[in-house]
Amino acid sequence: MVIGMRLAEERKRLGMSQKEFAQHLEIGRSALGMVETGRSGIDAERLAALGKILGVDVTYVMTGERAAIAIAEQINWDLVEGILKGLVRWATRHRIKMTPEQTSRALRVLYRHFAAQGAVDAGLLEDTMDMAA
Repeated sequence: MVIGMRLAEERKRLGMSQKEFAQHLEIGRSALGMVETGRSGIDAERLAALGKILGVDVTYVMTGERAAIAIAEQINWDLVEGILKGLVRWATRHRIKMTPEQTSRALRVLYRHFAAQGAVDAGLLEDTMDMAA
């Protein structure tokens, strides 16, 4: 599938007519039709603006892969699992029941730190949680 066809899919996903969508691009409806049918191109600045203004999945338009999928493939899921296991051990040992929100916040902080190393440092995880508690 070509860029223009994926752009048309995104326009339809957003529930917009060609006329409405073209207005956001600051081009005419017929010019948008040419982009969607592959007879004309679209510059990166306009496409990026659509992502910010309307929520167009620019990654999908350009590559055919949804942004959420691309992001999920970059996550080190073994690291996430290791952090979660460490959090459960820590909470159990301290008899603390963590809410999903607390677990999520701790996971975000710890993932950012351990991602550079690519591994969980159990001692540092314990120390961090002790300081946060």
